[in-house]
Amino acid sequence: MTKQFYAVYQSIVVDDAGTDCGTKAYLNITLTADIIHLFLDQYIVEGSKLILLTDDNADKYMNHKVQMRSPMFCISDKLCNKCAGERPELIGIKNIGLTAGRVSNTMLQKRMKSWHITKVSMNRVDPNTLLI
Repeated sequence: MTKQFYAVYQSIVVDDAGTDCGTKAYLNITLTADIIHLFLDQYIVEGSKLILLTDDNADKYMNHKVQMRSPMFCISDKLCNKCAGERPELIGIKNIGLTAGRVSNTMLQKRMKSWHITKVSMNRVDPNTLLI
């Protein structure tokens, strides 16, 4: 599965900082306390403005339904900065498509770990019953 992800997504690259494809599409998301951290450093559509969701303004949007820009709706050749958000730029990733393999790699590692776990058990042994 990882190889298939890489083959499909390897060409997805984030465009330069400040780029905007101008898409009018967005995700309607209610930002609750358990998911708001997943959307930090992404843009919220407020009327004709784009507002970057940060730790500083997260409380303002907590438990509110927002219109979030998303890579799913980007209409440019490269993934524009406003749809991708600021996180790829902050961590220095341009070839964002290559991160798609992380999901399948994580699943594979968990599956393999379940086969390779060595269990140690302690039991009391009566020496008199061993030599009979």
